[in-house]
Amino acid sequence: MIDTKNKKLTVLDSVIKIFETLEGSKLSEESMNKISQELTVVQDYIGCSQIQACLFALIFALQNKSGDSVTFQMLADYLDESFLYIIKYKKDLNFLLRENLIDTARGGFDNSEKIAYVVNKMVSDCLVEDRPLNRSNCVKDTQEILYDITELIWEHVRNDISNNEYIFRLNDLESRYEKNEVIKNVNNKYPDDIDTRVFIYSLCLRVVNGSDYQDSDEDPSGFDYRIFSAKNLNKFKNKIIDGTYEPIKDGYVGKKFINVDGGFVRRRLGVCPVFSLTQKGLDLFFGSEKGEYEAEDSSTSEFDFLRQFLLEFAANYENHQKSVGMKRSLLRNVERRHNNLEFVKTANTLITDRLSRYIFYDCCNDFVALNGCSYLTSTLQDIYGDDEEYFKKVHEFKDEKNFLQTEGFLILEKNENINKSTLTLSDRTFELIYGKNADLYVNNIYDNNIIDSEKLKDKTLFYPENVEKQVCMLKKSLENSNLLAMQKRLGEKALPKGIAVLLYGAAGTGKTESVYQIAKATKRKIYHVDISETKSMWFGESEKLIKKVFTNYKNLCKTCERHHENTPILLFNEADAIISKRKSVDSGNVAQTENAIQNIILEQMENLDGIMIATTNLCENMDKAFERRFLFKIKFDKPGLKERTLIWKDKLSILNDKEAEEIARKYDFTGGEIDNIVRKCEIDEVITGEIPNLSKIEDLCKHERLATQENHTMGFTL
Repeated sequence: MIDTKNKKLTVLDSVIKIFETLEGSKLSEESMNKISQELTVVQDYIGCSQIQACLFALIFALQNKSGDSVTFQMLADYLDESFLYIIKYKKDLNFLLRENLIDTARGGFDNSEKIAYVVNKMVSDCLVEDRPLNRSNCVKDTQEILYDITELIWEHVRNDISNNEYIFRLNDLESRYEKNEVIKNVNNKYPDDIDTRVFIYSLCLRVVNGSDYQDSDEDPSGFDYRIFSAKNLNKFKNKIIDGTYEPIKDGYVGKKFINVDGGFVRRRLGVCPVFSLTQKGLDLFFGSEKGEYEAEDSSTSEFDFLRQFLLEFAANYENHQKSVGMKRSLLRNVERRHNNLEFVKTANTLITDRLSRYIFYDCCNDFVALNGCSYLTSTLQDIYGDDEEYFKKVHEFKDEKNFLQTEGFLILEKNENINKSTLTLSDRTFELIYGKNADLYVNNIYDNNIIDSEKLKDKTLFYPENVEKQVCMLKKSLENSNLLAMQKRLGEKALPKGIAVLLYGAAGTGKTESVYQIAKATKRKIYHVDISETKSMWFGESEKLIKKVFTNYKNLCKTCERHHENTPILLFNEADAIISKRKSVDSGNVAQTENAIQNIILEQMENLDGIMIATTNLCENMDKAFERRFLFKIKFDKPGLKERTLIWKDKLSILNDKEAEEIARKYDFTGGEIDNIVRKCEIDEVITGEIPNLSKIEDLCKHERLATQENHTMGFTL
């Protein structure tokens, strides 16, 4: 309550009196004198001039009477004045706006395109409830101010208002909030560039909201571009793309590229950048308020730059609104802008054909951005169109003759429908993209074939004396310090550094188990190759599969090296089928395929840097070319009486020395056959609950080998 001339008069009473007195008054001096006491009450309450008190009272009363915002025209009609006469009070209205006593609003009954005013709700509540007005509560914070500006920006983006009205109202808002630190700093930095100021405002709002482009349902990159006035769009677009736009060049704004399906940017501009304030920009524009907010992480890794390059490149590559010629020109510019990237430098060195490089980049992006593969035909059409060159390239890839395939950058996964054939990245490409982390992404189709030596169980093997000497020498040779010294010596003398070993002899003599135990003793992984998996019914596929075996092994070697592990062993178990004598070329397609596989293996053995071990039961039919390439060749003979006795004792502790020797003398079993008897004994004990005696063991031995059947004649005999 305010006591004026000993009479208690509330602000609300004063506002009502002012409103009733001024109707049709044209704000005449006579009318103003009649309400001087009431005007003083309102002036003291909100801290303003007499005219400003009149306007405030009229807006409050008209708003409550009509239930809507108050336009210039409504004020003019109430005062019985012309519309133009009321405009002269715009400065007074701006004062009320700056003091946050009133707000602007869209609408009004007469014309929804006119600016209208409403009394601030907090001020209105205090006035109605006759409470003192706390002026500090009337001041809008930075977030509210940026919301007001952004709302206006969106009206412009949606074409709800003309460009002239947009600029007029924006200047009005900036004038109204000129005391706010962000508005003041942005205007000081870009006083003559309204588009850039608006651009910075939109980024400031993201900061105060604690959100980024991923939180918006709108196309964020489209919004970032559309906030520029239409006449300046191309100018700003080109500057942003080439990095010469002042806020980006000066380091106040950072740029990233994202995948956007469709949308304004993909349709019209061909790139998908999004922007955010850097720490430097936050410090400049927020000033003393900067401590309340945190800029987006500006530490960008080499891989981040690579990903942004691939996204920008792919957006142009897949822009179907551009002609092939225009697209190639755009792609050349994108590559040039990123030529400082190590990935781009390496690609230019290794893939000299420009269009092949473009295909390579697009396939890389499909994996990095989408974690997927690329369809052959659509990928080629994007860069070649539908001309003869396109069909030529399709045939090239289909026949495995394209440079990107022959040099091991891309792999074609064929499908009976060529449109469904896909291009995937090779391990070499993963190395280029991910460097030391490539082993996280390389093709893992061989993982199931890798045996970790730490998981192998210790086993005692008994060899004839001559075999044991050779196995011991092999084991010592593969001890890591010895192997490295050997390879260094061989390299210095220009001799092949790879160690190829052939273990041959009768089945069950311990060849495969010897490899396992050597691997365990020397701490080496085993890449176990299943020969049957390398044979395909499709002509030409077997050669690809065997090449892939050696590619996988090389990648495994690199992975082990990165993890400071010993060189792994490549094991071809039961390799009879692939090291036998080559067949005549007249023997048909199967013979040609087998010969081709052998040629690949021979070539790989010649250039081997690691360790390859092959086991076979048959060596009489081995091709001489293979015999020459195996450095160690160890024949595993059947165990003699002494070795058999030791094996029986080791496997069946229930046997005493005499019993073990007796069984060993009766049955010339191999270690593998003795293992079978031991397994049967374990099974029998589980079933019967009794430990097998010597008689039971001998009975099992009698049935280990297939009995020799008498020949029975079928049919009639005389």
